[in-house]
Amino acid sequence: MDSVKPLPTYLVQRYHGWKATTFEDNHAWYRRLASEGQRPRAMVISCCDSRVHVTAIFGR
Repeated sequence: MDSVKPLPTYLVQRYHGWKATTFEDNHAWYRRLASEGQRPRAMVISCCDSRVHVTAIFGR
């Protein structure tokens, strides 16, 4: 695993920003998801290219 590189600084900073805001504001919801799990009715595997949004395929 010598070729593994650390995440770019801007991604780490964005994660810390998300954790300090969105995560903290919704902490109980994330805790419930972790303890009770998720039960999605469907799973969409789409292109990782961000220009192809799921709504472009399935509508709203």
